[in-house]
Amino acid sequence: MQDAAEKENRPEVLSETVHNLAKSTRTGSLWLIDNESGMLDAYNLLYPQFVDSEAKKEANRFRNMHQDMLQTTCIFKRSTVDKIFVLYKNGDTVSLLNDFISRNEPFYGELLRSIPGQDSAYRKHFQERVEEVWTWMKQCQENVKFW
Repeated sequence: MQDAAEKENRPEVLSETVHNLAKSTRTGSLWLIDNESGMLDAYNLLYPQFVDSEAKKEANRFRNMHQDMLQTTCIFKRSTVDKIFVLYKNGDTVSLLNDFISRNEPFYGELLRSIPGQDSAYRKHFQERVEEVWTWMKQCQENVKFW
């Protein structure tokens, strides 16, 4: 939605209904429901394998959008901070996430086989993103001023 608002110069798009969002009946948490390869697709968009000038321009635009979105947020649920810390501390978030998905999603291996090489950007950059988010969370915590 943010992409459409920016590309079309229509900020009102951000007020529209999000159709792939669901609320857990058990915990009340919000879940973003995406297609099977959405995360892999996102990393390929952010870090394209074949960098022509248009792909590089789009990648930079999306990375800047992600950076802006992160750095305008300084309030995080404790459970989110705890989970990001576990990922950060582990140091190999790709293996940790792949193991988790493999145990819980029976079609994950089939998905990866159907899109060979499409997970290379994710494998290369996911740990960096976790570190970036963790660093920002720490910075937010350090900047808290109590009267």
